[in-house]
Amino acid sequence: MNTFAGSDGDCSDEDELFRELERDDDTFLAVHREQRLDELKREMEKLQEARNSSHGTYETISTEKEVLKITTTTKNCIVHFAHKNFRRCQLMDGHLE
Repeated sequence: MNTFAGSDGDCSDEDELFRELERDDDTFLAVHREQRLDELKREMEKLQEARNSSHGTYETISTEKEVLKITTTTKNCIVHFAHKNFRRCQLMDGHLE
């Protein structure tokens, strides 16, 4: 014989508690999802800006004026001064490409 220690009122209180907890979880997840989507949008905008500004590209620049323009207008820049006949410069070029 099975017995239940409690009245029907306790069961409905528990059901209401579970419903409230589920609503809280749904609200938390919705807020977290929106925050994460905003973060992803900001990251994608940064990546797009980087692509538009030639970030991550390897270019051979021949004039000092171009070098100054690029290095003064970008936040991060790597400049590799190379000579085509030096073996170490060829190695570095291979790594940068």
